[in-house]
Amino acid sequence: MINLEFTEEEKNSLYYEIFHHPHPRVQLKDYQEGGIEKLKEINFYRPKSELESQRETLKIFFDKNPPATINEVVYRRE
Repeated sequence: MINLEFTEEEKNSLYYEIFHHPHPRVQLKDYQEGGIEKLKEINFYRPKSELESQRETLKIFFDKNPPATINEVVYRRE
C-alpha cells in the first residue's frame, strides 16, 4: 500500500478539487507523482480509426459520388 502525506493546505485543496471537479472520474483516481495537478488530469483511451488518415480523400470521393445505401458505402470503402 502507498502512504501519502499532505500538508493541511494540500488536504484542503484536494478536498475541494475532489468534490468540485466537473468530471466524476477524478474521484476515482489515485496518484503517486504529480500531486494535486496530476489528480486533475483525465486521460481517456480514444482509439483512432485506420481510416482517419484518409478522411479528406474519402469526403471528397463521397461528395462527388454519393452512395445510395449503407451497403454501398461499406463496399466502396473496401
